[in-house]
Amino acid sequence: MLTTPAAPAVAATCPGANPCPYSTVSILGQRAEGVFRFPQAVAVSPNGDVYVADQFSFVVQRFSSTGAFISELGSEGSGRGSFGGIGGLAFDGAGNLYVVDSAHARIEKFSPAGELITTWGSAGSAVGQFDFGAGGRTNADPAGGGIAVSGDFVFVADTRNDRIQRFGLDGSGAMAWGSRGSGPGQLAHPEGVAVAHGSVYVADDDNHRIERFSTDGTFQAQTGSKGSGPGQLAFPYDVAVDGAGNIYVADNNNHRIERFGADLSYQGQWGGFGPQPGQLEYPRGLTVDGSGNVYVADTANNRIQQFAGDGGLVRYWGQSGRSPGNFTAPHGVATDPSGSLYVADSIDNRLEIFDPAGLLQGTRGPGGTSAGALSYPLGLSIAPDFSLYVTDRDNSRVQHFDPNGAFLNRLGASRNLDAPAGVSTDAAGRVWVADTGDNRVLLFAPDGTRLGAFGARGADGSAGSGPGQFNRPGSVATDPAGNAYVADTANDRVQELSPTGAVLRSWGTRGTADGRFHSPEGIALDRSGDVYVVDRVNHRVQVFDSQGHFLFKWGGRGSGDGQFVNPTGITADCRGSVYVSDTANNRIQRFSFASPPPPACVAPHTKAPPPPAPRAPTVRISVARRAGILARRGITLVVTCDEPCRVRLGARLTVPGSRTIRLAAVRRTLPAGIAGHLRLRLRFSGLTALRRALGSRRTIPVTVLGRAVGPTGVARTITRRLTLRR
Repeated sequence: MLTTPAAPAVAATCPGANPCPYSTVSILGQRAEGVFRFPQAVAVSPNGDVYVADQFSFVVQRFSSTGAFISELGSEGSGRGSFGGIGGLAFDGAGNLYVVDSAHARIEKFSPAGELITTWGSAGSAVGQFDFGAGGRTNADPAGGGIAVSGDFVFVADTRNDRIQRFGLDGSGAMAWGSRGSGPGQLAHPEGVAVAHGSVYVADDDNHRIERFSTDGTFQAQTGSKGSGPGQLAFPYDVAVDGAGNIYVADNNNHRIERFGADLSYQGQWGGFGPQPGQLEYPRGLTVDGSGNVYVADTANNRIQQFAGDGGLVRYWGQSGRSPGNFTAPHGVATDPSGSLYVADSIDNRLEIFDPAGLLQGTRGPGGTSAGALSYPLGLSIAPDFSLYVTDRDNSRVQHFDPNGAFLNRLGASRNLDAPAGVSTDAAGRVWVADTGDNRVLLFAPDGTRLGAFGARGADGSAGSGPGQFNRPGSVATDPAGNAYVADTANDRVQELSPTGAVLRSWGTRGTADGRFHSPEGIALDRSGDVYVVDRVNHRVQVFDSQGHFLFKWGGRGSGDGQFVNPTGITADCRGSVYVSDTANNRIQRFSFASPPPPACVAPHTKAPPPPAPRAPTVRISVARRAGILARRGITLVVTCDEPCRVRLGARLTVPGSRTIRLAAVRRTLPAGIAGHLRLRLRFSGLTALRRALGSRRTIPVTVLGRAVGPTGVARTITRRLTLRR
C-alpha cells in the first residue's frame, strides 16, 4: 500500500524557540481542508457558502456552494474561539455564525469575518446553562445540541436537559420550554431545531418524532413514530425547513432523509444505507439553502452530500479522516531500526506504518477485543528484533506482534493493567509499561513474566507524589543502560528509574517556565542520551540532558508548522529526526536538525517488496442528475480517481435512427479520492438538433469518452455508457 509522501519539508520558523533547534519540518496527515471526522453540523451562510463542523477536527470548515474548500475557523480547546466537539451551526440574517461547542456547554458567536463576538453558557441545568452530554468525546456519544436563528432569537436544543432554550442574539433573555417525557410538548434528548414561518420544529430524538411549537414554546403539532416505514423515524437527529414550508428530517438510524409537507404530511424519502453517492450512513445534520438545495452531513461516510428538494443528487464532497495516511487523534509514535515510522491512530483503532520518506506502507488493526485487535491504542515500542509492543488502552492490555504484524502474546492477563498508555523495551528486551490507571510502572520479561511493579502508593493503585510514586504516568522510555524515564503526567515531572526500579532522579513542577511542565505526556531519548518531553498542555517539546538539565525547547499553541495543540507522543529515529504526534491537530510533525549525528539505520527486517509497476488510475464516473439534460443544456459528471490524476472527458449522445451529437471535452486535475464535477455543455445548435431527434422519446443513450493520466504518466482510456432522461 503506497500513498502520497509527507508534505515537503519547509524551512523552520521555530515558534517558541530562539535560536531555532531544527532546520526543517514536514507534515504527515491532513488537518482539515476537506477532511472530515464524523461531520454532524452543516449550515449555509447568507452568501451561499457552506459551513461544516465535525466531532474530531475541532474546526469549522468553509466551502463554496460547489464544495471547494475556502478556509477554516478555530482549533481544539476551551479558550474563547476554540472548540471541542461541535453539535450545531447556524447563521443570522447579518451573516454572523453561531456555533454549539458541545464539549464546553456553550454557544460561540462569530462575525462574518470570523472574529469572536461573544460566548455564553456553562454546564448545568439552570436556564441559560446547557447539558449536551459527553460533547462528542467518543464515537459512541456524539456531540449534542442543535441551533437555529430567526429574527431576534436564537433557539438551542439543550439535549440532555430535554428542553429548548431561546435567547436574544447576544445570549441574553434566556427562556426555556420542555420536560422529559413522551407526551405532547415533552422531549427526550432533542437534537435538531429549525425555525420557519413563525414555528419552531424540533427533532425529538428518543421519541422518534418531529414536534412543532410556536416561538414562545406553545405546542402545536407532531408527526412520526418509531419505525422504518414511510413517515416513521428512528432517532431523528436534525430538521430543516425550506421556503415553501417543506420539512426535511435526518432520519439517523434509518440512514435516509424524509420530507414532510407544511401540514406535517409525509411526502417522500431518499437515501438508504451505504457508501455510494446518494446513499447515507447515520446522517446527523442537514440544512436547506435559499434555492431549496438540501445539504446533508453524511456522518459515517465523512462527506457532505447536496440534493435537490426532491432528493436528486447534485454533488458530494469530503475525504475521510480514516482514509489511508490520515489520523484521528494520533498518540504514540515509534521508529524501527531501519527508520520506518509507526503511528497509533487511537480513535480509528489502528496502527499506520510509513517508510522514512513518509509513504504509507500499511495499516494494522482492526478494532475489537480479540487477539491482535485494538481498542484505542496509545503507546508503541519496537524492540531491536523489530517486534512491536502496543498499549491497547481500552482493552487494558499490551499486545506483542512479530515484525510482520502477527500476534505473539499479550501482557496484562487477568486484566492486571488499567488503561495502560506507555511502553518501552530496553536493551535486554525487557518491557516497561506505564500502567496509567493503576498509577504505577510495571516491568515484564520478554516472555511476559512480570518482574516488578513500581510506584503505586497503595495496593489499591492510588496515586502518590512522593519519590518513586506516580500519578497517571503517561509514557516511558529507556536508555542503553536499562534505566527508565517516566513521564509522571499528573505530577508534572519526569522520574528516572534504575533497571531495578530505584529512583535515580526527578525533575519538573507545574508551570510554563523552562524545565517546568503541565501534564507531560510523551517521552523519548535520542542516540546521544538527551531526553525529549512532550509538554502537552503547554503545547511544546522540551529537551534535557540525561541528568535533567534543560537544553532547549520549541512549540506553542497553534496549527502552523512547529506549533501544536495537545501533543502526546514523540520518538527519535536512526537518522536523527524527531517525530511528534500533534494530537488535536490530527497530524504528525517531523523535525530534521541541521547537524544530526551520523545515521545508524539498519536494513529493514524483511526485504522491501519491489515498487509496484506503473499503473493507470482507477476512475469512477457517475452523473449528478440523470434527468433534465435538455433543461440544463448539458451533463454534469461526478469523477473520482484513486490517485491524483488529470482527466479529459467528453460525450456523445446517440438517438437510435438519428444523428450523433457530441459534447466538447473538458479537462480537470483531481486530487486522490476527492470527487470533481465536470460540466459538459450542449451548444445551442446541438440542443435544437437533440430536441428534434428525440421526438417523443424519454431516454437518451450517452457514451462518455476520454482518458485519465496518473502521477506515473500511465493513461487509462475511458468509455462509459449511461442512459439519461430528457
